[in-house]
Amino acid sequence: SLRVHPTHYTHHTLPTQYTTHYTLSTHTHNTHTVMAAGSDRVVGFVLLCFALSIFAYYTLWVLIMPFVDVDHPLQAFFPAAEYAITVPIVAGIVVASFIVAFVALVMIKSRTSKKRS
Repeated sequence: SLRVHPTHYTHHTLPTQYTTHYTLSTHTHNTHTVMAAGSDRVVGFVLLCFALSIFAYYTLWVLIMPFVDVDHPLQAFFPAAEYAITVPIVAGIVVASFIVAFVALVMIKSRTSKKRS
């Protein structure tokens, strides 16, 4: 079973009463927990970099590119300004649809599991 143990570290800049960290310990799968945490951090970092790059690209596209000349070479890297509104709206509708479908699927599964028990 998985147990959570509070541990205190005194090498932080905060006083020790504010620096409680939790370590996960298992008796048999300790190395798997460490490897999963490392891969989760890598995936999180990659997703953060991806989100920041999309944010930077969209910000340049919407806020800067309207003031750049039409014949400037940078204009080749950005679609027409009309898509600056339609792409996020369509993406939002798609994401909202997936969220609604996921919630509906979970609710249906929980309802069928309650009927069986």
